Amino acid sequence: MAEKPRGLARRLMDLQREALRLYDATKDTEERRQLLEYCDTLAEQSNRIIDANLNAATEEYRKVTTGIEDASEATREAIKDVKSTQAAINAIAKLVDLASKFAVL
Repeated sequence: MAEKPRGLARRLMDLQREALRLYDATKDTEERRQLLEYCDTLAEQSNRIIDANLNAATEEYRKVTTGIEDASEATREAIKDVKSTQAAINAIAKLVDLASKFAVL
């Protein structure tokens, strides 16, 4: 059975919360700015996905889901080790790019 679009949006919102926790743990001003920018974009993409009629069986959907999982894992690891913050930011950036392409389909 295909996952409802709200499930994907919920995952994006969960990632946004994880990114905000990383923001709290990070002291670098530029990394904090990047994280806030990505949080805003994740919120926008979540809203678009909720509003759209998405097919969970598509390759794009699977790519976004995988991207969310990768970004979430990197973010959780970065919270444990703030030195890996840039890796988490890069994973979030990749997911934001994937989600933005998917949301306009």
